[in-house]
Amino acid sequence: MPQLVNATIAFRTNDDDKDHDTNVTAEVRDRFENLVARVSDTFGHFDDQTSNGPFSLELLGQPSKSSVEGGTVLIRIDPKGNDTWRFNFVVKLHFDDGSILSPSADGIELNEHEEQQQTFGIPFALAATGS
Repeated sequence: MPQLVNATIAFRTNDDDKDHDTNVTAEVRDRFENLVARVSDTFGHFDDQTSNGPFSLELLGQPSKSSVEGGTVLIRIDPKGNDTWRFNFVVKLHFDDGSILSPSADGIELNEHEEQQQTFGIPFALAATGS
């Protein structure tokens, strides 16, 4: 069974920037809801129409690819005041056999009010691919 050996996340800010002091948390959970990778940082200011990252996630164990497939990615912001951030993201989950799972989403909006976090599914791989 291939095991997770590296995880990164990259962001593309669209038409509403992320403030320099807004904390971003990204968590990857396997299909059993176990936390397997995480990062939490302010990362600084993300201007409109810019790409930021990739940023490394801390691995919390080496889960198998079959347990990560069908899991989730959570993105959360914790602003210091008002902040609305519109962005896309892509996570790269690298396994020791050279395969990659790459969950992503476009057109996300998070803010200090009712939408501080969203959760996205990790799809099952159709076939192993290297890169």
